[in-house]
Amino acid sequence: MTAEERSLLEALDTIVGSEEVRAQIYPIVERVRTELARNKTAQMTWEPIPLTIYGGALPSGIRSSWVFVLRA
Repeated sequence: MTAEERSLLEALDTIVGSEEVRAQIYPIVERVRTELARNKTAQMTWEPIPLTIYGGALPSGIRSSWVFVLRA
């Protein structure tokens, strides 16, 4: 991993570690988990996360954010 990649990952970790951001992401995660539990034939479910949740804190190269839940 390059220093630039590490820096980007650390910045993203800080952003998603914010209580404000987590509070907005949690309902999305629960919705996606519930959908997978409901749909017994699905191998995974997903939903995009609106970038506005991050309040403009994301690096400019990040253009989408998603929650994926996979069946084990």
